Amino acid sequence: MSSPLKATLGVIATLLILAVLAWTGTFLYWHFKIRAAIRSVASPNPSYEEGELLKRAGCRALPYLVDSLPESKNQFYLMSATYMIAAEVAAPGTLRGNVPYQLLETRSSWIVQAEDGGPGLQSKLEEIRAYWRENGHRHHQWWRVWSSSCGAR
Repeated sequence: MSSPLKATLGVIATLLILAVLAWTGTFLYWHFKIRAAIRSVASPNPSYEEGELLKRAGCRALPYLVDSLPESKNQFYLMSATYMIAAEVAAPGTLRGNVPYQLLETRSSWIVQAEDGGPGLQSKLEEIRAYWRENGHRHHQWWRVWSSSCGAR
């Protein structure tokens, strides 16, 4: 192999390795930030900043939020998490801002209210999980870690 070809292949290999490292770093960054934010928001003393981080994470937070919905979480957390899920599913890319009521209305039945409990609460959570199993890929592609808005429009 000629020296210029070796140099070119070396540069290409180096760029590919750097791209893989950058993607992996971004994935791990969001993975740990989102998990920590959910633990904080679900705690008895939720952090406003961590809630805002979940909003900034956009669709990247959706699979983590759906997975965090067992009944053992506190009611405030369930209210917040189900609102974020319903908002992002109703209007992809809007989790960071206000969702027009007309769009949110289509998934408002998912949002846990303060008075929800028992079978009604379980039904809401199961409806969200069932929807996510069937349609989650439309709202979040795991490999698109660089974007907080990866859902279908």
